[in-house]
Amino acid sequence: MKFNITQICSGVLLSAMLTASSVASAHHQRGLSPQNLNIAQRMSHLAPQSGSFSLDRIKMIEKANAQMQARLGSFAGAQSRAAAEEFSPVLSIGPVSMYGEMEGPQGQTWYYTSELYVTEDPHYNSSEWYTNYILDAYEYVIYDQNFEFVGKIQDVMRYQEGETQVPGPQGGISILPLLTKNYFNSDDLYEVAIGIAVNTETPGLNNMRTVVYSLGGEKETVTQRVAGKEQTLEVDVPIHMYGGFVNDVLDASDGEQENFYLTFTGSFGPAFDIDFDKLMEGDKEEGERYWNYLTNSGEKFSTFGRADENGDLRLVNEFKVSYQQIQGDMEDVPPMMSIGHNGEGYLMLARYKEPFFNPYYSPFEDMTMRTPNSLVVDLVKVTDDGSELVSTTEIPFSKTDNEAVLCTYIGVGDFRGYGDVIFNEDGTVNYYVSTYDYMANDSDANHCYYMYGQDGQLLSTLFEGAERAMALSPVEGFKEQELFLVYDDFEGYVYYMVDLPDGYNDKCTKINYLLDTSDDPEQLSFNVDRVAVGDSYKYVFEMTMPVVDDYDNDVMRVAWFNADGSFDRIDYINMGKSVYYAMPYLSGTVLNPHIIHSDDEYEYMILIKRGINDSSSASQEELIVSQPMSAKNPQGRDLLYITPSEKGALQNVGIYSGFNGGDYSIMICYNGENGYSIDFYALPLDLSAIEDITTLPTENAAIVYDGQTITAQGQIRVFSASGLMMLKGVDSLSTSTLSEGVYVVVAGNSVKKFVVR
Repeated sequence: MKFNITQICSGVLLSAMLTASSVASAHHQRGLSPQNLNIAQRMSHLAPQSGSFSLDRIKMIEKANAQMQARLGSFAGAQSRAAAEEFSPVLSIGPVSMYGEMEGPQGQTWYYTSELYVTEDPHYNSSEWYTNYILDAYEYVIYDQNFEFVGKIQDVMRYQEGETQVPGPQGGISILPLLTKNYFNSDDLYEVAIGIAVNTETPGLNNMRTVVYSLGGEKETVTQRVAGKEQTLEVDVPIHMYGGFVNDVLDASDGEQENFYLTFTGSFGPAFDIDFDKLMEGDKEEGERYWNYLTNSGEKFSTFGRADENGDLRLVNEFKVSYQQIQGDMEDVPPMMSIGHNGEGYLMLARYKEPFFNPYYSPFEDMTMRTPNSLVVDLVKVTDDGSELVSTTEIPFSKTDNEAVLCTYIGVGDFRGYGDVIFNEDGTVNYYVSTYDYMANDSDANHCYYMYGQDGQLLSTLFEGAERAMALSPVEGFKEQELFLVYDDFEGYVYYMVDLPDGYNDKCTKINYLLDTSDDPEQLSFNVDRVAVGDSYKYVFEMTMPVVDDYDNDVMRVAWFNADGSFDRIDYINMGKSVYYAMPYLSGTVLNPHIIHSDDEYEYMILIKRGINDSSSASQEELIVSQPMSAKNPQGRDLLYITPSEKGALQNVGIYSGFNGGDYSIMICYNGENGYSIDFYALPLDLSAIEDITTLPTENAAIVYDGQTITAQGQIRVFSASGLMMLKGVDSLSTSTLSEGVYVVVAGNSVKKFVVR
């Protein structure tokens, strides 16, 4: 059978489908997935542009909104429009088990699809009923930036002695989202790395490895049982196999030559051979062995440069950190981050100087924070010849003096990821350092943010006492900004928009959560961002209380504020009837009036959970792309309306750049019985609903075509019927290089079809 992966490509997962990633306790091996936070950070530019939420961002918004609701009382429930315009996808893929993006040559975004083949192994007895899925074979197909086929990797699972299965298998295999060349060997072929976690016959023991292939390399014929029957297959021969997973990719390319460093993660320490019966009895010797295990076990990060002529990777740095000394909350803040700067590679290595907790001698004993302590941050420069310690920064800290605070965490990388490391012109570095208090009531409301110098001196206080913090989208010509959410007993929730690295001051923009001061005030949600408008910017907030129009349509409201915090306007978006839940994408990509549609109107993308039966709680996930209600369109104007179809239920969506020759597209992913299907819609959407070009020059024609040359004012772009950009020019453009067919030309706000014969 073909196994369908349940979590795929970057983009938004609908609220109803969100699942939190499991994290093991601090003293056990962390999850089995070959991909983790560090890879996601390093590959963040491959994700959909800011037209979609990251999983972390949507979870943060929902958690903050729930906290506001609990404090201030219930929000009004979502309350429900005209037929959408007809647009067709320019590219459809699938069904496939998996789809995703990867970094191709010269920083291009390439793509892959995957199929996993498994044998079902059901277990039935009086006490258990479950099914193991034994991974037999896998296939990864690689496409270039225009979704043209590049190559395919196909192989059977090469189980070793004592190994039983790849768990899930969705939790145990994934491709490294990076194509390399001349990293693992010296031929001219692209290299593909697959990370695999394998269960063994020993409970709790898993083998981790990375298998490397050449795309278009050596093949061999194998006969093996696959998906329940004996098959003879031609498969790719691995060129190398390494222990561990690739945890981090450091791009130290200088613009002329690609240069990567890969970090593999693993664990170290003695075998976990503890007698829990003795621990529960309070045996002192066993308790000391338990504490010794905790302090002498941890994570190991091994960073490698290019392989030598024998295929052995060159170890350039190794970092070990005890589980008891992992920074932050010891689970969610990475101990190691890599940063490329001016064509050189650096590693940020952080740890607590002493174990975070005072000694405890069984898992049933209360843990107390050791205080005072210090956060130690090393900056290491890596080259093909090894590594060099650039600086060590030590930042003392103690538990906040409050009886309700159980412990105070501190870390680098919990604020803006690898953006927490700031390189100065004089060669020194500064760090954004964040702390938060873990409270007895399971609250973590007191978040504080600082900037420290390389010598450990406090340089500035960014903000103290925030309940939440969230990065706002960058706007060219302006400083980076962070939103800090604070609850005030007199003002309620207040948003502070703070320039970085300046920190909080009297000039910061302040917007109250309550839009007015009446007995029933309008409320803003935590779904907010900064959007470029003209030569300035505005803030855009989803309002928490939709309204119902005269036709029983549920109407979402989005509030706009000027850069100084003054109120600008409210946009009303008609969502139709029976809306149970809705969340709009608020970002500069979506809220650019010329990306989704080429007119001057603003468009909104909204994820919706809609009731489909008045007498039950049945619902379905939908996406609408709509212009707000206006004098021209009193009920609004739906451009795109996506509902479940024969392809399956709506799984995730996003706006992608780098598609269609550098322009944007909307990606829609469906989850069906046979796997995932993906549709791409070329942007602007009106490319597929346009008039033919005039071939006769007229006084008012925006675009003129004489059969050989297109003439228009300003930039001209020509697309194929499938949505791929074919030509680009300014003022005039020859079509002599185009083959026969139908094409689309875009110039300014005009979009026309023409035919090359």
